[in-house]
Amino acid sequence: MYTTDTFHYVRPIRSSFLFFLIFCVYTSPVHGKVKEFGKRLTIRPVAIRNISYNYKGDLFAVPNFVSAGSVALFWVNEQGNIAPVPSRLSEKDFVRSAGMFHLRKKNEDQPGMAFISLPELLTGYSVDFARESNKLAIAGEKTVIIYEEKETWEPVKSLEVGISVTRAVFSPDESRLAVLSEGKCFLFNTATYALITILEPKEECRFKDVTFSNDSRKCALLEFRSVMFDFGTRVRIYYSDRGNHDRDLPYFETRPSSEPGENLPILSYSPGDTAIAVSLPTAFSGKTYLIKSNDGTVLREFKGPCHAFSVDGTLFAVYGTVYNVNTWKSLGKFSRSTRTCTFSPTERVLIAVTQDAIRRYRIEE
Repeated sequence: MYTTDTFHYVRPIRSSFLFFLIFCVYTSPVHGKVKEFGKRLTIRPVAIRNISYNYKGDLFAVPNFVSAGSVALFWVNEQGNIAPVPSRLSEKDFVRSAGMFHLRKKNEDQPGMAFISLPELLTGYSVDFARESNKLAIAGEKTVIIYEEKETWEPVKSLEVGISVTRAVFSPDESRLAVLSEGKCFLFNTATYALITILEPKEECRFKDVTFSNDSRKCALLEFRSVMFDFGTRVRIYYSDRGNHDRDLPYFETRPSSEPGENLPILSYSPGDTAIAVSLPTAFSGKTYLIKSNDGTVLREFKGPCHAFSVDGTLFAVYGTVYNVNTWKSLGKFSRSTRTCTFSPTERVLIAVTQDAIRRYRIEE
């Protein structure tokens, strides 16, 4: 056996030691740890399009978890624990109270879990918590319902928007609500929920997702060209105060293999609003781009059909890897089969949805 630099003869390494060496190299974390914790939440084969945390980080919402017409709410206690939910749920597991169905607690210290009952929607609802209050927007079918936690969770507003509402997103300062319906974007003022304007895509195109810049000045939309055998996607940017057009970014070279929107979010602004992450469905694993927000220049490419930025801007999750945004070094791994994920706004925790379970990971450095 020879080394590549000195060509000196060295003693062969015994197979058992070689196996140990390889095991250490491939299992030892280099830049910190990403550890799964807590019990997994088993899910049925239903459409869970996204998950959203409230601004305090003590509650997250999961659409379609209990049934194809529901949004489940999981409270998180100070120890990071959530309610132990059985893999099979029935009516006897819940008690109706204040318009919601609450999971029966085995003891008083157990974190709460409840669900909001909605009309059946097999394609899945989408959810979005406001960043500064406990307002929750639920989008699906013909409406957007705004729930708010006061003494109890109750609907405070219902917006009828077309016939196929797919997404509703609050701006970070909560002054605006963007709603996608029939491929168009309806921009509302949240003070009165008066319609500001309707943003329309180009002919034969549809908007598939929307996100606001962190300073709330702009909103970016993913435009999907749905001409048969000529799919295409690009990002279009508007000012959020009146909906004036700002700029169009170039079409992506990669053509999506199917219509985007099964997993959300599709696009997100980076910290400082200098870049936008965009996840597209492609054959096999999907692809995620990080592009400049001013001209669409591709900064980085990743595999994976979904992504997430942490609220503090230090972490980025994509295709089973959590990165430090400042250095782009890997901090550790999570499941590559993740279809949608999000970070807690108050702690270094990632929640991920795979085909069969909801999993939580703690990021340590």
